[in-house]
Amino acid sequence: MSERLPITVCTLCLNEARNLPRCLSQIEAFEEWLVLDTGSADDSIQIAKALGARVESTPWKGFSATRDEHFKLATQPWILWLDADEELTPAFIEELRNLLPKIDQHAAYQINRLMFFEGKWIRHGDWFPDRVTRLFRGDAWSMPHREIHESVEISGSIGRIIETVPHYSYLDWADRQKRIESYTALWASQQHEKGRTSSLIGPPLRATWKFFRGFIVKKGALDGSLGLKIAWSNALEVHRKYRLLRNLGR
Repeated sequence: MSERLPITVCTLCLNEARNLPRCLSQIEAFEEWLVLDTGSADDSIQIAKALGARVESTPWKGFSATRDEHFKLATQPWILWLDADEELTPAFIEELRNLLPKIDQHAAYQINRLMFFEGKWIRHGDWFPDRVTRLFRGDAWSMPHREIHESVEISGSIGRIIETVPHYSYLDWADRQKRIESYTALWASQQHEKGRTSSLIGPPLRATWKFFRGFIVKKGALDGSLGLKIAWSNALEVHRKYRLLRNLGR
């Protein structure tokens, strides 16, 4: 068996029994896999423990505050933030092993997520590439407060990992719509608190550009009819965000 990587994988959990077996499939590759549960009512805790994860529990404090608490529980010199609906492939693990001797050349690394939706891998448009900073040195990060779309700030340079990370974000269109409604409301509230507003023509103009950029500029059309549906859905999401923001400012 290969030597375990000196990394704590951090996975936040709330009723993720469906996703955890896939998410934790590479658990043997790491010194520590830390699942922080925020009140699951399903078998998430039992599944995570049975698969070998270290499991801790905490009340939900919001995205940024909960992740900040999560990362501070890590014991290894490097932290890999992996959501329960994401997966590490053997090729990704192999790249990490090859990177390890020179990993300190950067303070953090971006991963590139590849969305699986409606039975297809989405390789164009606004959903790909999807680069996010997820691997970082334990003493080089901070977590600014945000209601949604939380991300770490890094003290130092940021590199990139080549292998993609499969991402199974949505069950179906109904699931996507439900999350759009939740996230857009949080986003509008967050932006309103910062003093941002939107004009009357802001929502349609931004939505039109979002569709054009995703479907034409970023080649979402190459994903066929599904690419068209995704570009349209993304445009509607933007329209809703700025319509809600405008309503808050009136």
